[in-house]
Amino acid sequence: MTMKTEKKRRFTLVEMVAALSIMMVIAGIIAGAVSIFATAYIDSRAAAATLRRNRTISAVADRVLRTAVPFVWTDDDTATERSLFHGTADELYTASLNRAGGAGSSPFIFTRIRLAGSAVVCDTASLPMPYWDDIDRFAYTTETVATDVRSLKFRYFNQDDDGEPVATDSWSEDYEYTIPLAIQLEIEFSDGTTERRLRRTAGNGGYTRFGSREEALE
Repeated sequence: MTMKTEKKRRFTLVEMVAALSIMMVIAGIIAGAVSIFATAYIDSRAAAATLRRNRTISAVADRVLRTAVPFVWTDDDTATERSLFHGTADELYTASLNRAGGAGSSPFIFTRIRLAGSAVVCDTASLPMPYWDDIDRFAYTTETVATDVRSLKFRYFNQDDDGEPVATDSWSEDYEYTIPLAIQLEIEFSDGTTERRLRRTAGNGGYTRFGSREEALE
């Protein structure tokens, strides 16, 4: 009695090449899908970070610029009252109404917005910190407004004799105790993008002012 043996069938070269081709196509599809998903994820994180950054800029503009008021304080060296508002092209000192404060908190906040390295920061204090004094001897908190910043610019808007708006790069005591009608904050980032916030100030009347140390201490 003879037994038949079955020969095991092996893949031909053509079949192996075809299988490898199919596997490569599938791998390419998967890699493409992963790449698209990764790009979308990175883009969404970048968009979310930009949105948070822009919200912070808007919040600072609303909290500091929109509520800015004239405020005077006594200069110990000259024994005269001076305006706390002082604006240059890249730095701003101002007093603002503390509308977010709770019971028992100061009705005013005193801030300085400046460029520190490649970041825009906002220094905030509950007591006046005159720009003509040594700021480091005052107690204040520092908030980072934006990072990767190339430049910080301020524009100060007022009206001329004909009632037309005019803008300047600085605002000093030459304007006596007044403050600008509006202030524009402009931040240019290292990637070339720019964010601008223009806010009308709260106390811009020629006869409106707060402060003076004598009144504060009574």
